[in-house]
Amino acid sequence: MIVTSKIKSKTTTPSITDWFKLIDIRRSDIILLEDGNKYCRLKILNDIINLPYTPASKLSIEDLLEKTDRLKSIQRKFKNTECVLRLVPSDNSLTKIRKKGGLLENNLKWFYKQNIEDPNYRVEVIPRCPNVKWSAIFIVDENAIWGEIVKGGISQLVKGRHKNKPTVFSYNYKRWHFSKVNHADEEEVLKKAIKKIKIDNKIDKNKLKQKLNSSFTHDVYIRGYFEFTFWPKEGVKFIDYNRQQAKMFKGFDVWDSIKRKGQELKGTCANEGIAEGKIKIIKDPKKATEFKNGDILVCKMIDINYLPLIKKSSAIITEEGNILCHAALISRELNKPCIIQVKNITKKLKNGSRVSLNAKWGEIKLLNT
Repeated sequence: MIVTSKIKSKTTTPSITDWFKLIDIRRSDIILLEDGNKYCRLKILNDIINLPYTPASKLSIEDLLEKTDRLKSIQRKFKNTECVLRLVPSDNSLTKIRKKGGLLENNLKWFYKQNIEDPNYRVEVIPRCPNVKWSAIFIVDENAIWGEIVKGGISQLVKGRHKNKPTVFSYNYKRWHFSKVNHADEEEVLKKAIKKIKIDNKIDKNKLKQKLNSSFTHDVYIRGYFEFTFWPKEGVKFIDYNRQQAKMFKGFDVWDSIKRKGQELKGTCANEGIAEGKIKIIKDPKKATEFKNGDILVCKMIDINYLPLIKKSSAIITEEGNILCHAALISRELNKPCIIQVKNITKKLKNGSRVSLNAKWGEIKLLNT
């Protein structure tokens, strides 16, 4: 039986559950369960309110190993379709495994090379669009519907690394607001998507309350964290409805730092807080032997390999990132002040310099030493 930590593939990027396993917080098990069952929730939403989504075809490890008729049927179904192969553990000590992109046949060849035989995994095959036009992540709470939308694939928003800069948006149930001046295309797509989670029918609301414990804001919009992509032909496709991740951003004001301009060392708030200390610019987290408790971590963008440094840091500053990327979610869970999108910060500061920062306003000040 394979040790899942030894699985290597350029396309098996860490999921939010991988982050949460490593930070070991009390809510980890709840978050892992929520993520593991997301396609079940999406199916229920589709059944009740006809929410467009990417359905998961389900298999067992035995289906893959024995090459059953069930597998052969799904192979025929996905013969010429790109897909994601997703292995979800029933045991939280195991790691979720994903192989994204490419045809199912190639993903299966990859699977067989890994020698995975653990029956505690269930397998999901999800269709994937290789040329997604738009992707968005948004949160619905009592004050607004707010989030980020970007041209291209959802991985940009998840990883915090973008080919195109995301547009921040909010809808306070009366008016729309955007961080970009020319936003007609984004607004059109978002209105189509958000209309899908507006529920006027009392019977449907009661069904969602009973089956998913859903709650509603302004008595019509489903509360929670959502992800969707916009396919060229089929339009909006929801890929996540999460009731736990939305709680991480309770009371967060997305416009606090975005509206402030005019400072050289300024970015966007990913998590509020004030800190002061020596900065350490880290290019390779595996070689950061001199990083001390209380240092301020500065880098282009954090990934899961930076987690030991994040835990030791008093704050985080990055050149890239976005408000709802996985790294930003983790900074909030660990309560680390975090400023993202600070242009050329790794070149403007020097190792050992002392700075103070107010993450709420995205402000960084160089101190005299």
